[in-house]
Amino acid sequence: MRKTGKLSGTETIALVLVVGQLLFKVSVELIKSHELRQGNPLIDALFWTGTIAWAVVIPMMVQRIRLVYLFAAILGILNGVVGLLFPLMQVCRHYIVGPTICVHGLLICYFSFKAYRELSLNQRDTKER
Repeated sequence: MRKTGKLSGTETIALVLVVGQLLFKVSVELIKSHELRQGNPLIDALFWTGTIAWAVVIPMMVQRIRLVYLFAAILGILNGVVGLLFPLMQVCRHYIVGPTICVHGLLICYFSFKAYRELSLNQRDTKER
């Protein structure tokens, strides 16, 4: 559902976290994962699917489409899990980056779901009036 007006504080935090994720993906992961992606088509497909998903989610979050915040929450969980798996699978040996990505993904999940709930409550209040 499209809403007019400014983004709430929760929506803004969720949007900033998602934009940060996309910037990290393009500026760091794109370069560092080149060799890994070349050797495994599944990893390449997952990388590009995630990158495109974040790029599509951002303008829809600005438009305040409620279900996109739920989708961003799900992507945040998946991103967090993948971030934890990187060091465990020996994909990278950076034991700070993986947990940081995990925490960032969980923050995306939390704030996106919170924004989704706020938009749901606002939609119900509007219908009742």
